[in-house]
Amino acid sequence: MTTPAALGHADRCPSCGASQSNNIGGLCGACLLRLATLDGLNDGSEFASRDPMGDPALVAGQRIGNYELLDEIARGGMGVVYRARQLTAGRIVAVKVMLPHLLHLQGMLQRFRLEIEAIAKLDHPGILPIYEVGEHSGLPFFSMKFAEGGDLAGRGDSLRGDWRSIAQIMLGVARAIEHAHQRGVVHRDLKPANILFDAAGAPMVADYGLAKFRAQDRGLTLPATALGSPQYMAPEQVSTKYGEIGPASDIYSLGAVLYELLTGQPPIAGGDALQTLGRVVTEVPPSGSHLQPNLPRELDAIALKCLQKRPEQRYASAAVMARDLERWLAGHAVSARRRLRDRLTRGPVLAIAAGIAAIVVSLVSISLLNNSNREEKSLSQRNSAANARPLHIAVLPFISLAGAANDDYLGRGITEEVIGSIARLSGVRVLGRNSAYALQQLRSQRLAVPADLKLDYELAGSVQRSGEHVVISTRLLSVPEQRTLRQKTYEIPVGDLATASTFVTRDTAESLGLALAVARTSTHTPTAGAYRLFLEGRVYAQKNSPGGIQQAIDYFKQAILADPEFALAHASLAMVYMIRVDFGGLPVDEATRDAQPEAARARSLDPELVEAQAVAGLIDSYNERYDAAAATFRRITALRPDFLPAHVWLGRLLYRRAQIGRALAVLERADELDPLSQIVQLNLYLTLEAAGRFDEALRVARRLVGLNPQFANGLWAIARAERFLGQRQLARQYYEQAAARASDLTSLDA
Repeated sequence: MTTPAALGHADRCPSCGASQSNNIGGLCGACLLRLATLDGLNDGSEFASRDPMGDPALVAGQRIGNYELLDEIARGGMGVVYRARQLTAGRIVAVKVMLPHLLHLQGMLQRFRLEIEAIAKLDHPGILPIYEVGEHSGLPFFSMKFAEGGDLAGRGDSLRGDWRSIAQIMLGVARAIEHAHQRGVVHRDLKPANILFDAAGAPMVADYGLAKFRAQDRGLTLPATALGSPQYMAPEQVSTKYGEIGPASDIYSLGAVLYELLTGQPPIAGGDALQTLGRVVTEVPPSGSHLQPNLPRELDAIALKCLQKRPEQRYASAAVMARDLERWLAGHAVSARRRLRDRLTRGPVLAIAAGIAAIVVSLVSISLLNNSNREEKSLSQRNSAANARPLHIAVLPFISLAGAANDDYLGRGITEEVIGSIARLSGVRVLGRNSAYALQQLRSQRLAVPADLKLDYELAGSVQRSGEHVVISTRLLSVPEQRTLRQKTYEIPVGDLATASTFVTRDTAESLGLALAVARTSTHTPTAGAYRLFLEGRVYAQKNSPGGIQQAIDYFKQAILADPEFALAHASLAMVYMIRVDFGGLPVDEATRDAQPEAARARSLDPELVEAQAVAGLIDSYNERYDAAAATFRRITALRPDFLPAHVWLGRLLYRRAQIGRALAVLERADELDPLSQIVQLNLYLTLEAAGRFDEALRVARRLVGLNPQFANGLWAIARAERFLGQRQLARQYYEQAAARASDLTSLDA
């Protein structure tokens, strides 16, 4: 039997499948970095499966049927589009070929054919027409009109401020979408890249690969690479609480495209796809006129009407939206204009102006505090008496309200600091950072939260830059009673941002009747500029890609230049230097040569900083000095029991050295700290399997899949556990599911 490459292969991380040449018990540098500096999930999963798409065996100059391929021009979740020459007609066309690996997924061939049928019955000048359908080496394809004018994504800058051209383009698109809706076809992936132009500049809607077909779409499964574009997805495409996907979903996307053309930025965006999806559900975009003062208010109103959270509050149809655009072009009042004032008066759910947020939330805070002093006193007494177990608190990821993806470091940075600060309060157990992000993901996707996750309190918040200040709003919730205990807003000068967590921790401790005995984390407070650069570097480090690692190195270096005494920046720079072994194939000795001086500098600046000590352990691990590394991690777990990375690293070291009993004890402690972390659960599974405790291993594997139903390695773990328990048929079923999500898994019987 061959162990799958995604778990346990000598050249693959058992957690994320990344290439590795050195590891700690099979845990790659990507996962080590995630544990040390990551504040949660980035792309919807802590371990997003590697892209199984691959490249079709088609190259420039190759012929398929009546077509000669010239070059690839687009790639999506269902297929690849080539510019091609139709040999008989001598004209340039576009040819879309189904991705080969999708042939093995149930229903994909049928869905590709449904796309062809859908476009074929749409006869409208605003929809890219199909010329011919065929098959090549078992792969279906179809040819279409070639859009010589490019796509809307490439025209955004040139259209900026040309309000009439924008309105005319969107009018044509809205009419085309209405035509499709009348024939039972919902596009579901409208975005600038899917709006093309012919040689005369007329817009045409393309790519119906994700379309929903009335009376035809019988629950056909879409691959993970074909989930739509988060910035343009309607709330109901993210959360079922807003209703079913239908024509109104396309109207929302039309509004998102219009809004971006008018303002230069999407209506809602986050630092990554997962955060964007979460914001689509919770945030309302600001009025476009706040971003573009010269923007005609009527066009602003049309876009905002489309972007209403509830489908029934949007335009009744794309035709009605088109009529409003026609009215504006003709100089008449639009139907959406009169509702704009009401909407702005109500204000958005979360994305409100910083000044209004500070005033409103402060007033609410005063009212809550005046009315709940007696309740808080009683709560403090109860918590002080109930000391049989620590209080379980989740610090949910703080939402960044800056409105720009490159400002997301504020929310991530504050979340990281607050988790670490509250974790060091006496009598508290804080949900680990990975679990906090996983909890947010489970709720946003309406997935079941494990029943054994018992939380007493949740702390949620938002962060927004306002001039030279940062506005941080927090809410402390009693989970069993679903009662807000405290709401407070802090307006902190940018120069004091590094100390923001102190204020949040102080007030949380006061509300819960806890002693404010926060352990020191550093002897030095970094300058404002250095801290901002450090936070941005940490966000890039979490991207787990060669480009992201290099960006992180650049930011950490800048942070050190801005403040040479910043120990944590030195330690983080040493960390990413070592991670290049995995992402860049850098020899260990070369990575160590770069990392060693930074690690030594971090320890000399702050010998008690656990991150500085952890880097020394990592360098020892990469250089196979396992006894020294294990001693370092044991010392860290004794000094800082809440520092999760040391528990996992130590557990993996013990696992690798066949000390299974000790490894289990350490990893079970990690599981207590971070029970929803996939990296913890996967390592716990591997160790339980090695211990022969297959029933428990199976429970952990099922928990992995519960956290992320698309996690191929979790499905593989279930298959493996079932096989050990003698359930070969079940094992094969789960393996087939895993193989459908990851192309590099080998057969259980290989």
